[in-house]
Amino acid sequence: MQNDRFNSKRLAIAGRFPFLRNTVGVNLADFDRLYANRHEEPSLAQCAQFLEQAPLDYEWQWRRARLKHFEAMQRAEAGDSKGAKALYIAASSHASQATKIDAARVEGPFWSSTCDMEVGRLGNSLALMGVLVRVQKELQRAARINEEYHYAGPLRSLGKLTHLKPLALGGMLDGAIAFYERALQIAPRNSTNNLYLADALIADRQPKRAREAIRAVLEDSDNTNWVWETQHDQKLAQQWLQTRFD
Repeated sequence: MQNDRFNSKRLAIAGRFPFLRNTVGVNLADFDRLYANRHEEPSLAQCAQFLEQAPLDYEWQWRRARLKHFEAMQRAEAGDSKGAKALYIAASSHASQATKIDAARVEGPFWSSTCDMEVGRLGNSLALMGVLVRVQKELQRAARINEEYHYAGPLRSLGKLTHLKPLALGGMLDGAIAFYERALQIAPRNSTNNLYLADALIADRQPKRAREAIRAVLEDSDNTNWVWETQHDQKLAQQWLQTRFD
């Protein structure tokens, strides 16, 4: 019965997006609309299936990276750090290929650096230290190209990197908070921007401001392109309210 429901949803999606039946006449906008429903398993499966057959040009390589990054986040949330790491590595590879095709665009350096940072985090401390300088340079390059991309993704990731770095290597909470605040000027209702800010504020012993950021995470969101991420962030925010405040 469950498989029947799954297959019927896939058929319905294929009906809405006829280009998914083959690789002729690819419509990137339609694919991105399908990706926006990635929180629904049939849509995610269709995205993955189509990308297996899509061309190896810039537009599809960075979209492969984006999809692998999302799948890695799902694996990480499920507790499968090994599977998540493998997907982040694959995502970084696709993004690097995209950058080789067109180094002037933001997507390649953003996804490769973001994924490399996550690979480092999932390894030991030496692994993280080994990628920090390279990741920072790539994120800075992405921010110079387009800091507004992916809801201020380059700024958000620079904040995360600055938060993760040891003090001796330039890490500082004030710097991380400044990046998150800049990101929120661009995308003030993005749940991940607010969650990362809350994390840094808690570490910086600013509980009042941290609670305000968490309340922003928990607000209802009308962003249909960020459904899974919002649910993930809200779950963490609820946990933090119970465990990270006196």
